[in-house]
Amino acid sequence: MYFYYILTFVILTNTLSSYIDRRFSNVFAFMSMFVMAFFSALRWERGTDWLPYLDIFESVQKNIEVTSVEYGFLYYIKFLNFITYEYSFYMVVTTVIIYVIFFVALRKLSIDLNLSLFSLWCLHISIFFWVRQTIAVAIVYLALTYLIDRRPIKYFLCIITASLFHLSALIFLLVWFLKDEIRAKNIFYLILLLVGFLAFVQFFLSDAFYLKYLLYLEEGYDESIVHGVDGGAALFLPLANRIALILLFWKIIDRNSFANILLMRIYIASLPIYLASEFAFSIFGRLLVYFDLAAIILIPAAISSRNRIRWRNVVYLLLFLPYLISRYHRAINGLYVDLFVPYKWIFDKSLPVILY
Repeated sequence: MYFYYILTFVILTNTLSSYIDRRFSNVFAFMSMFVMAFFSALRWERGTDWLPYLDIFESVQKNIEVTSVEYGFLYYIKFLNFITYEYSFYMVVTTVIIYVIFFVALRKLSIDLNLSLFSLWCLHISIFFWVRQTIAVAIVYLALTYLIDRRPIKYFLCIITASLFHLSALIFLLVWFLKDEIRAKNIFYLILLLVGFLAFVQFFLSDAFYLKYLLYLEEGYDESIVHGVDGGAALFLPLANRIALILLFWKIIDRNSFANILLMRIYIASLPIYLASEFAFSIFGRLLVYFDLAAIILIPAAISSRNRIRWRNVVYLLLFLPYLISRYHRAINGLYVDLFVPYKWIFDKSLPVILY
């Protein structure tokens, strides 16, 4: 467990150092991304996805038909198999691709790249254990840069490319409709459409369809465990977190910025998707990450204003740090703690899994 806190301390140090000397901001960001990539690429038997993707990787080697993943991801694995059959090589190459895309996207989207990276680490530690959906998420946020620059063709091409790795990326097509002013009537119709879609899925689609996509999008997910542990807190604490952040963002960020307004709308859209995942159709939990990630860009927009005296930015950051660190602590001590504690890497594959 201490290993995770050491990594957190290193990334936090880089973030704070960037406030002291902005000239080396990109250097500190690169160091943080290197730590994250090291953590994700060199793991061994860690994460909910590790063994399922090992099975897929080995099936491709043996020419066994694989139907559980998208064609883009399947042909990506086949291409890597032309180079080597080593699974760790696949993990390293995939991680490099993910973080290069993330770096390019966040550098364009965020006012403070280092703080965005630290927010990503604290709020979405689970994303470092995914594979094909993490690729899709990175490409989706690259698509967002094109939407903000009003380059729709590149936006749609990125979303389609992301969907070739994880079909859930198609949900981000809805963001196209958030770029213009949203009226109350349109919000009502959107909610009505969402409720109607959920009812259709729940009551009219066959059980086979439901189970296929539940397993497809949520491999390793045990719904009975999630909803069996303090259901009220599990529902309302995340909801309260989202509402509190929305109010904070609305109060502090510059609403004259088109990018900030669009990101605010994306994050607000996480509310109905979150409620849908809790009350109606649990696979919406995997769709939620595309909208939740807007927070890692909005947090720097709220804290690191260029129109504010620098020491006040530091004060805002120090006030916000307990929230980020507490979220990180809850995540690594959560339901799947046995899947990543202790950390195992490729240089010590025999290390036994012992909780401490």
